[in-house]
Amino acid sequence: MVNSQVVAETVNALKLDIQRENIPVPIPVIDVGIKHNKQLRVISADSSASGAMTVFTTTSDLSRGTLYVKGLTLSYVKNVTCDIASGSIAISATINGVSTKLALLPVLTLNADNASIAVMFDNPVKLDLATVTVTGTFTAGSCVRSYSIYYYLDEVN
Repeated sequence: MVNSQVVAETVNALKLDIQRENIPVPIPVIDVGIKHNKQLRVISADSSASGAMTVFTTTSDLSRGTLYVKGLTLSYVKNVTCDIASGSIAISATINGVSTKLALLPVLTLNADNASIAVMFDNPVKLDLATVTVTGTFTAGSCVRSYSIYYYLDEVN
């Protein structure tokens, strides 16, 4: 029953005069039984090794909920002999089935260089449960890449 039917039945059953008496209106409470846990988490790492750095992969932990990224940082420092050939260091993720760069830093080959970026999203970015990586491949010299990702899993308990 809707509230108006409940009120009408109550008024009729108790023979209340609605012009002289204050009639309380019941407010329904609905518990759908689903609880969401949105605890902000941080994952950070750095690496001086060449090749992609894997941040997340599809695991049983991530498959419990939907992954949302709230923000991230990305930085690198390299020496003049580093021959990183990609032209950029990026954090990549899959969004709606499409590989997407969440942050990108341009890199000059054979040049001492460093850069950093911090991104905070007004609205969290929903990621597919797939691999999130940090790029950067080189064969000579040294380069250190670092990242932090601020995220939460929208877990249904």
